[in-house]
Amino acid sequence: MQKIVTTELTIRGNYVYGLEDFSSSLKLLEEGKIDASPIITHYRPLTDGVEVFKELEDNRDGSMLKIILES
Repeated sequence: MQKIVTTELTIRGNYVYGLEDFSSSLKLLEEGKIDASPIITHYRPLTDGVEVFKELEDNRDGSMLKIILES
């Protein structure tokens, strides 16, 4: 939060996005133009997928933002 305030960042968001938005985001990630590491909070094996979704349902403190399931 401090970085947002001290650098006077403007943050815009929306709840709904289209397929084109998703594709554009993936392309930017692949090209290294977006660094997603600050919001990736957990890395878990793919075999933990069901458990991870249950944990996300109970994520009341918001500590789980983005989880990478690795195969």
